[in-house]
Amino acid sequence: DAIAGLEDELSKANDVEQGVLKAQLSRKYLDLGKFSEGMAILEEVMDQSPTDELCMQLVSAYKELSEWWRLLELVETWAEQTKEEEARKELYKERARVYALELDDRERGYKALEELYKRYPGEPDVVEFCVQIYSQCDDSDSLAALLGRARQDTRDRDHERRYLEWEAALKW
Repeated sequence: DAIAGLEDELSKANDVEQGVLKAQLSRKYLDLGKFSEGMAILEEVMDQSPTDELCMQLVSAYKELSEWWRLLELVETWAEQTKEEEARKELYKERARVYALELDDRERGYKALEELYKRYPGEPDVVEFCVQIYSQCDDSDSLAALLGRARQDTRDRDHERRYLEWEAALKW
């Protein structure tokens, strides 16, 4: 049994090794559908030695369990702590998605989208993410406004043309 083997290794490991082994053990529990055991260990490891990788594992686990408020709390905290800009961007995207789609709180979701866009204006992955959220919310007015801003903010002619095409398609 993989879990028994990891638990045995854990009992013999030093502090540094324990963090790695606990993260592996938590993933095994989660993979086996033993969410309460896996989450408890993963949260403990994250509290003791937080990393972007652990944070993203915890985000995934919260998503699997539909633990939206716990996910938002983690995102809010970790987005300010991480030194990796790409990780921060992904966390901000997740915050907007959860509010807008999972909790059906458009006001907070749209505010989170606005903050995301202000932080990363015209970045293609951010524009596409916002397009997806506004489309899923069936909000063509917000989508058109975003595409207009994105056309002005982008420096890439191909992206500008693409946004213009999307904007034109909305008007038809």
